[in-house]
Formats: sequence, structure tokens, C-alpha cells
Amino acid sequence: MSPEKTPNALEYYNSFLKAPLTEQERTDLEQNKEDYLKNGSFEGELAFGTGGVREIVSSGSARLNVYNIARLTSALAKAVIDHFGKNQKVILAADSRLTSPLFSTISAYVLQQEGLQPILFHRPTPTPILSFAVREYKASAGIVITASHNPPEYNGFKVYWNDGAQIVSPLDKEIEANFHTITYESLSSELNSIEHFENINTDITEEDTFEKYIDKLLKEDFIKTGIEKKSSILYSPLHGTGGWFFERLFQRMGYNKFSVLKEQGQPDGNFPTIGLPNPEEEISFDLLKEEGLKHKTKLLLASDPDADRIGCAVYREGQYEFLTGNQIGALLMDHLLKNSKKNLETGYTWMQAHCILNQYNYYPTL
Repeated sequence: MSPEKTPNALEYYNSFLKAPLTEQERTDLEQNKEDYLKNGSFEGELAFGTGGVREIVSSGSARLNVYNIARLTSALAKAVIDHFGKNQKVILAADSRLTSPLFSTISAYVLQQEGLQPILFHRPTPTPILSFAVREYKASAGIVITASHNPPEYNGFKVYWNDGAQIVSPLDKEIEANFHTITYESLSSELNSIEHFENINTDITEEDTFEKYIDKLLKEDFIKTGIEKKSSILYSPLHGTGGWFFERLFQRMGYNKFSVLKEQGQPDGNFPTIGLPNPEEEISFDLLKEEGLKHKTKLLLASDPDADRIGCAVYREGQYEFLTGNQIGALLMDHLLKNSKKNLETGYTWMQAHCILNQYNYYPTL
């Protein structure tokens, strides 16, 4: 974003002042008006990207905050009601970022006010479990409050539809259009009164959902259960949501030499040991490598804060070889093709080439 004041910055600023701001927020905006107008906080509105919105958390029309979370949720609620009617279930989850608990609670409150049934995970929850829960409980949509692998100052609003997949066009454009019709002055004055959010319906049984997810995964024919796996694995959730869940899952799969890196094992939105929690960047493996070399651990794994992105490194000849996303994808595809009895569908040319080279049948879908 340009540091220069945009033509509409003042207009967006004045519009934002109509939100039910706290006294502290209003004072801050008024005392630091010129800084806000120059730093991009009021450079237009939020725009949808991959599956939703990711932005810096701050006051501003172009930033993520309580008021824009409420507007985004109202926009999604309108789309759900237009497509499915009222009283629909919408499941919510959040990652370990500092504002994620508040933002997910705000979303649940708004959904309830719009006549929908929010079902809220209370602990930091991996995104794949949210996707599973949407399908398992026949919800019409799902929300994950996460900025994925972005720096600590960011958060996000990811939307999943009734098929458990991230929204795509034209649905994302429909929700974005709804968002632009919702004014700040229309927002509830109760948004900053957290005590009003205690009566949100939270009838989801979290442990039961986690176990259902694991049980379903272990029934897949490409996962071998009932045998001890001797490979040593060290894993880091990079201070995100995956630690407790990966440990439970790998133990159930028979990996008795699986361990979680202690320094990065607990959810912490400050990400104190890493600047950018992106497992696709080799620098995020520095602590993993340091610990892994002490024990010659065979495989290092890391996931991003909402645990839907994986990176890995393999121990070879006294050092670790970091694998690219394409390399990981090719290995996964090879394993699936060799071990799954199901017909596999693929729409990626490098996967097709892999299939041809190894004389596998494949079914293009894109």
C-alpha cells in the first residue's frame, strides 16, 4: 500500500468513526488522525483473496478489527440465508493468534443475531478439523479466524461452504458485495460488551469431533495401522494449533518415536521463537534442525498456525534436506497411487507427468 494519503482516505476515516467505537479507540483515532490517513489504514476497504480476508489488525476501514469482523460475518450470514434459509448451522474455529478468540466470539454473536446457529470450537483448532466438522454436522458454512502463515500482526477471516471447501468465485464475490453494503453505523453497540456473548450456542462436543476425525482418517486404505512404525519424527506446530492434535494422531497411527518440539509446542500468537510461521520457508526449521541433529531424527515436520500447510526435511548424510512443496506433493501422490484402492482424481500437470512416468492411470478434473 502507498504511504501517501488516498483521495478517499478521509471519507473512509469519517465513515469508520460511526462504528460503535470504545472511548479509547475514538481518542486514538482522533489524536493520531494524520498517521492513520497516511499509513494505509483507510486506503479503501478490505478485499477478498484466497478463501476470505487476511490483514493487519488495527483500527481502519482497510484493517481487520472487531467492526470489520462483524461486517464480514453479517455478509456471510446474508449469503447463507439467501442460499439455505435461516436457522442454519455455521461452525467456527480459530488459530492461536492473539485476537482470534475475540474475533471468533464476535462472529458467533453476529451469526446468532442474524438468525443462524453458531457452533464454536473453544480451543485453538486446526483448519482441517473445521472443514471436517462442517460436513460431519451438516452445517451450511464454516469460519476460521486465522491469517495462516502471515506475521504476528495479521489475522484473517476464512470462509468454508457446506461442502467443507474454501469459498471460490462467484461465491466470494457475492459475500464481498454484501460486505460493502453493511455500514459501520449499523453495527450493534454491544460488540464491545463481551458479557453479552456468554449465551452463544456451543453444542459441539470437541473431543468427540476430534475422535471422529481421527477414526475417519485411520480408515483410509492408504494409512497402515496396527503395526509399529520405527521412523523417528520431530514436529513443530510453530506455536500454532497443531501440537496436541498431531501428537495424538501420530500415536494412534503407531509412530512411537514421534515427538513435539518443546520450544514451539504451545499455542502462542506472539510466535516468540520465529518471525514468520511459514513451514514452506526453510528458516522456520532452524530450531527443528538444531534439536533433530542431536538425535539424528529421520524426519522433521512443521505446520503453519492453523495446521493446513506442511513443510518437511529429511535427514541424509549428517544434514537435513529441505523438501519443496512440489517434492512433497509428488511423494504423497506416489504413496496414494501405490497404496489406495480408490480411483484418484488430479488436475495438476506435474502430477499427470508423475502418473505417466510410473504407468499409473489418472483422471483429469480441471
